[in-house]
Amino acid sequence: MKFCSIFSLALFAFFFKTNFLVNGELITTTTSNTITGQDDLLELLHTEKVIIGGLRHYIDVQEQKLDILRRKTQEIQNIYDGVGDNREGYLNNPINAVTMLKRITSDWKGLTNFAEDYLDTEELTKNITQNEEITFPTDDDYESALFALLRIQDMFKLEPQRLSVGEVNGIKMGSEMSWSDCLELGLKSNENGYPANAKYWMETALEKIPIVGNLQQQQQNSTETDITDSAAKNLNYFRIKARLEVLGALMNVEYKSGNLDKALKIADEMLQFNPKQKSVIKAMKLIKDDMEKTKKSLNGKQNKKAEKKVNKTDEELMIEEICREATNSQQQQQQIHTAQLETSTDNNNNDNHNNIPQCSLVAYNSKWLLLQPLKVEILNVDPFIVIYHQAVNDKQLNELKEFLVEKQEEDNSIGGDGDDDNGMLQLTNIGLKKMHRLNEKLHSVIGHERAALNARNWRFDFYNFENIMEVEKTATTTKQKSVTTRQAGVMFNLQQPKMGGSVIFPQLQFSVSLPKGALLYWTTLNEFGSEDYRSKYYVCPVIGGSQITATTFVRES
Repeated sequence: MKFCSIFSLALFAFFFKTNFLVNGELITTTTSNTITGQDDLLELLHTEKVIIGGLRHYIDVQEQKLDILRRKTQEIQNIYDGVGDNREGYLNNPINAVTMLKRITSDWKGLTNFAEDYLDTEELTKNITQNEEITFPTDDDYESALFALLRIQDMFKLEPQRLSVGEVNGIKMGSEMSWSDCLELGLKSNENGYPANAKYWMETALEKIPIVGNLQQQQQNSTETDITDSAAKNLNYFRIKARLEVLGALMNVEYKSGNLDKALKIADEMLQFNPKQKSVIKAMKLIKDDMEKTKKSLNGKQNKKAEKKVNKTDEELMIEEICREATNSQQQQQQIHTAQLETSTDNNNNDNHNNIPQCSLVAYNSKWLLLQPLKVEILNVDPFIVIYHQAVNDKQLNELKEFLVEKQEEDNSIGGDGDDDNGMLQLTNIGLKKMHRLNEKLHSVIGHERAALNARNWRFDFYNFENIMEVEKTATTTKQKSVTTRQAGVMFNLQQPKMGGSVIFPQLQFSVSLPKGALLYWTTLNEFGSEDYRSKYYVCPVIGGSQITATTFVRES
């Protein structure tokens, strides 16, 4: 519409004077005068030059806007092409999931709004968004993914600078984030009670925006620059707006945290970019007033506002510290890691598994183990914890995974041992038969009678960066109505994660990165036949990839 209006005005201005050829002689007429002289014709040539220049300027501006859309589209296309066939692995990465959801939610709205400023995209938007074959995420989906990433960042103390380039503990895990991605994470960190993390994310966002001149200089230079420089001028203008947006959010965080000096410094920097920002001028006055009140206050407190804090139990803090050390030990190819907690003063547990035999080969006179004896690795004596390596082969793991389906909420047929939660996945009838066949081997491996393992009592859980094991589920107790007691626990992985997912025993302060095909066995009763609190276990959050665990408990009446 804008193009048609400009073009119509140009034609009107040009043909306001009309040319006729009569008997081979040029006759030019207007509404008031007749052009007959050479000077008048030269003025028409100048008019034509001005019209052409105006149209070229309009075309250049539109092409620059199209270039922005074309560049953004190509960036998204490059990310999509890099996914390839590994779609599940890509989406099980918290960084990739957050950036993808942001692109489809806020970035998509921003692109359509940007395009609609100069093109009629209503029909295009309508055709795309109403297509029944595609699915758009909700705002809740995006919020959930953001919260999951922030939770992992807090637990593993990951640096925003490294996460923003797709790195976790020095390993490339996902695509690089933009400044707006970092700003979103900073805003969500602040909302969820992590102002320190919020500041780090916002400072990382600023690092991704090149420093340019202030907005007033850009506006003054806008009439002095040539059309060929307009692309760079527009780019600098967008960069200034981006910096102002991040600085405004950072100023708000510093102010609410009570750092009035820093907030005032940020406000001053924002006014250097654009001295006419009324909201910043008002905020600066508010900050100065608070600083004056602080000086007059007897207690000298800068901020009387109560900050939102996230309270964690001692057990949660201990679990987080062990999980961090376990993840670091994974990168060093350490399968077993003993946590060295700063708050720990009792080293008896550490001595317990430093002085025990490590590995041995056993067959137990079993037909299943005669040709391939088990490699047994004892981790702890009291309570007894051991790994049976290569207890389950690849074929058996793949068969079980093939017949795993998502558990229906109304289906309570699986997990007949009386547990409160029966897992996220369940086996089909064919899968139950294969699990029963595998139990024939596993009961001889762990040294219990045949009836100790029941195919229906296995619990299957799926873990990724969003699905994590809650701390309260580490309890070893069962429902009071149950007439049986857990004597021992058995676990193996059907699917290995890329990073994270270690099994830890918080009270023993050590972790296990369970190898593929290995069986973890631990006792849950103490010498008096009561449940041993030290046998409580926890599965650490998965940072990269996904993990499927199978867990059951040997019970005695």
